[in-house]
Amino acid sequence: MNLDIDQSGRVENRTEPTVLAFANGIQFTIRLEKATKQKLLRELGRIKPDWKKKQQHLTIFSILMFLLIKDHLKSDTYITIDREFDGQDEFIRDHVMALCRKHNIPVRYDQLQFALIGKKSSAHAAAINTYRGNIKPNRELKAEEVLAEL
Repeated sequence: MNLDIDQSGRVENRTEPTVLAFANGIQFTIRLEKATKQKLLRELGRIKPDWKKKQQHLTIFSILMFLLIKDHLKSDTYITIDREFDGQDEFIRDHVMALCRKHNIPVRYDQLQFALIGKKSSAHAAAINTYRGNIKPNRELKAEEVLAEL
């Protein structure tokens, strides 16, 4: 099974929610409300004061990616993640893989790839429609869920 993943509402923008979605035959979306994201970023700054904002954003994005796929990742699942952070594919892949290992979810390096997804993707449609409130997310995340994966 091949899944495309897209984001609407960038993690680093504190004034809007963030939605991650996958689609390709099946669809699943998660949403992090802006107030929850602000709380999360404040707490992350307190817990990891030496982290620069970019590291905070990359870490949150990686955790959100893990929370999106963890219940859907099988040995025959190949995931294409939209390039959201130029030059950071390896950081994101390594972090997602580490979280999978932490939770005893088998994953191989070749299962997580990065490419430009594009606006015609069903993952983009799922993400933007959830972001705009046209469809409900499958899951609303709490700051504590994300922080628990640090």
